[in-house]
Amino acid sequence: MKCKCNLCGGEDNVLLAVLNDKPEGETSYLKEDTPYYREIRECQKCGVFFNCHEYDLFNQSFYEGDYNSAIDSAGLERRFNKIINLPGQESDNKGRVKRISGFLDENGIDKSAYVLDVGSGTGVFPYEMALLGYKVSAVDPDPVSVKHMEKTLSLENTWQGSINDIPLLKFNLITFNKVLEHVQDPFELIKGAVSRLDENGIIYIELPYGKILAQDGLAPQRAEFFIEHFTTFTETAFKYLANRAELKCLKMDNLIDPSGKHTIYGFFRPK
Repeated sequence: MKCKCNLCGGEDNVLLAVLNDKPEGETSYLKEDTPYYREIRECQKCGVFFNCHEYDLFNQSFYEGDYNSAIDSAGLERRFNKIINLPGQESDNKGRVKRISGFLDENGIDKSAYVLDVGSGTGVFPYEMALLGYKVSAVDPDPVSVKHMEKTLSLENTWQGSINDIPLLKFNLITFNKVLEHVQDPFELIKGAVSRLDENGIIYIELPYGKILAQDGLAPQRAEFFIEHFTTFTETAFKYLANRAELKCLKMDNLIDPSGKHTIYGFFRPK
């Protein structure tokens, strides 16, 4: 099986792990009785970890329903209520909201700012940001998620599709919270964000971070490397992503969320 990097297209890579069985916790996206096989590789050009397999997951619509564990909007609403009621010290999302709102404050962007969240899923992030006073819009490809957000959240706008499907409005902040690892061409989404960014606007990107986990030999069993992720990032890979997308990094860091997930994040402006 010939493997090209899902981020830069490079063919020089190192085999990190071989998986012949679905790891515990990974959603079953493959059809029943389909043999499970994938490789986790590390690109020597851009530094990203990527999944190599022969499944066409992109065309199996795994973001429509199953990905969000939302057979119907009621199921997604139950998940939403569970997450928003977590105590602050147990909530990845509350930490994210505090991190982002604090950075905006430091950079002179007040709570009347216009925010667009791309790939909102359960809607917990736009909900919490709207509570703080931000004028929040959301876009998601899953019609179940959109229906749930329209019913449950009070947002400026809610759209189904991708960022390139929405009107050319201007936003002070556009966020990609654990989104870009799920798409084959993250640069196209970033380009769409830049075209909808206010003159002094900021793009926030959050991604699964794999460097420490890979060093400790934990990649095969961790959610950060699950099959639905085209890519899992390191600092080197994140810098490659930003440079190729012509983004200027304002801040970059990594952390372990309350859930135990390893995360890397950054704030950017177009160059």
